Amino acid sequence: MRNNSRGGYCPPTMKRRFMCMLVTVAMLLTLMPVTICAETNGTYHDTMTWTLDDDGVLTVNGTGVISYYYNEDDPLPWAESKSSITQVILGEGITGIEGDETFGSMESLRSVTFPDSLTFIGNGTFMHCTALTSVTIPKNARLGNVPFCACDALTEINVDEENPYYTSIDGVLCNKEKTELIQYPSGRSDAAYTFPESITSIGDEAFEMNNNLTSIVIPDRIKSIGLCAFALCENLADITIGSGVEEIGYNAFGYTAYESDEANWDGGVLYIGDCLISVNNEISGEYEIKNGTRLISHSAFEYCKSLTGVAIPDSVQVICDDAFADSGLTNATIPKGVTKMGEGVFYGCELTEINVDAENTVYMSENGIVLSRDKTELVWYPKNKADTSYIIPDGVRKIGRNTFNKCTNLTDVTIPDSVTEIGERAFSSCGITSIVIPDSVKKIGSGAFGTCTAMTSAVIGDGVEEIDSSAFCFCLNLASVTIGNRVKEVKNTAFYYCNRLTDVYYNGTQEDWEKIIINRQNDELVKATKHYEPTVTPTPTATPTATPTPEPTDRVEFERTGDTVSARLIFEKTTPPDEGDIQMMAAYFENGTLKRLVIPEINGMTADFSYMDYDISVYVWDKNMKPLMSVQHYK
Repeated sequence: MRNNSRGGYCPPTMKRRFMCMLVTVAMLLTLMPVTICAETNGTYHDTMTWTLDDDGVLTVNGTGVISYYYNEDDPLPWAESKSSITQVILGEGITGIEGDETFGSMESLRSVTFPDSLTFIGNGTFMHCTALTSVTIPKNARLGNVPFCACDALTEINVDEENPYYTSIDGVLCNKEKTELIQYPSGRSDAAYTFPESITSIGDEAFEMNNNLTSIVIPDRIKSIGLCAFALCENLADITIGSGVEEIGYNAFGYTAYESDEANWDGGVLYIGDCLISVNNEISGEYEIKNGTRLISHSAFEYCKSLTGVAIPDSVQVICDDAFADSGLTNATIPKGVTKMGEGVFYGCELTEINVDAENTVYMSENGIVLSRDKTELVWYPKNKADTSYIIPDGVRKIGRNTFNKCTNLTDVTIPDSVTEIGERAFSSCGITSIVIPDSVKKIGSGAFGTCTAMTSAVIGDGVEEIDSSAFCFCLNLASVTIGNRVKEVKNTAFYYCNRLTDVYYNGTQEDWEKIIINRQNDELVKATKHYEPTVTPTPTATPTATPTPEPTDRVEFERTGDTVSARLIFEKTTPPDEGDIQMMAAYFENGTLKRLVIPEINGMTADFSYMDYDISVYVWDKNMKPLMSVQHYK
């Protein structure tokens, strides 16, 4: 059985047992004598008042958003009485609930009253409220992810008829158009469920933790099954997937009775009908997918480090997101039958080229690089391709998620003015030293250029209106950035830890700049010197070309002796601090996780660490954790 796992609201069994243990401890603590009585009224965030009466009715009045995040110094004031709360009434003026399970684990809670002023109910807000039997979504509210997950007694989710976003079909939460099933109540006692005729997609975590379902038939008209859609349905043993399904999300059937039954596994591979669902990550060597397989599920071969090759039959039509991510693949060929490939399919794979069958009508390979047949989308650039520069073909409109991720050999990429979208983490951890984003680009995905530690300058064209979260985070040598005049918002951590950012060139006035919303953890951007309105740089007078003199550099020189690698610090460009004020860290990625190597001490500007068969990154800081040089690499 598969043994790789992720967090989120579809936790692995061990995490769930840990949560159950915490609940048990909490129950035992309630039996112990206490000397301090819990408060029954007070204020919250200065804009709200709350009362808790003898019947367990919690009433919150006032204005604003009720928010709570773990490890915050400002706990919910009624937290000590959580187990005795039977009803929650939120007064008119409360506009939202956000945070981490803000009203979660109230095991006595039986009803909730929401005001019409409420516009948002956050992720897992009422998770594990095991006595809650029904709820009604008010007319103005939007929902985060599964706010009523693991409410074991919940049998119906109703929606105000005036709500423009959602509706209820026989107590099951759906979008207003009745095309997506969003949440099936955990307390439903039915052993099977028949999907309404209008439903064409199943949302993330839609059936999660429903332990009464034993059988499910997903009809042909349904196109997509979301992340963890049926995860932790521990009695779900009989599953049929229709021929129309084109997307199966990560862990969609994880920890079900079907997955747990060893009879359903074929040589370490789990199939449901003609869909390959997941693979034991201990599988090794070359693997031949069964002929007749139509779909390879999201992350199916993820972290299969011993997998070196895979034979994909012509019957395969769909390869979902991250299907082979971080696996050991060294070669790959896309067969002629594939008509749909998700994003990040080969993320982290040590590939030098990817081939596509010449008869494939949707995709093509050009010099080992995968593009759509019409060359409007750049799908994948092999991580280990040796070229140091690449000119994206004119006509490409989209650069997919993770397309150039970890392509450390690439130092220069030219983006044509046909590109309108750059996907999430498209260039993350790439070797590029500078980037010019043309005015045609409208959208830059989250983390698009994050951890490009060699990048010293970036130009963001006038077409971009929003710089997404972590877009340039950990670009440790980014010194200057040009920002277009249409930017209205800089999201959280967009320039986080860009410690050498000193100059921002803004294609607009100071007045326009001050209107931009700059969110938290962008201190480096805020502190940098601003240059308003574009300036013309005079063309220098031509002079004879002199023989270049090597530039002095600060660097690390490596020498391996047996199982030990010595890292010697060289400072040619700057004056180093005292040896005792220098901090060093060596690290490497294993199965997508950053792991540190022990460096005992620095002696004579030299430090030793144990040799590992990984790409090692060495970080050098002063005592204030300011980088003393760019990240150094040892392969």
